[in-house]
Amino acid sequence: MFFVGIVFLFFGGFFVYGSRWIVRIIGKNDQHTVVIIKTIGMIMTLLAFWLILSGEFPRTLEFIRIFSRQKGVLLCQRRI
Repeated sequence: MFFVGIVFLFFGGFFVYGSRWIVRIIGKNDQHTVVIIKTIGMIMTLLAFWLILSGEFPRTLEFIRIFSRQKGVLLCQRRI
């Protein structure tokens, strides 16, 4: 799931930042088309973010696990 998330993140970033090239390929140069392309890119990047954090991390990237539910730094609940 981690690598699928990385691929989705790459394509989502391309859709958001490369919308000018995509519009040139499609041939429709209006504002509505650009907004749709950028929205698709943002949805793909949000899905990628969720896939990266919920999937299994490769052993070489275990340091990213600060968002994990088991040993997470940010989600750790301490009682004082």
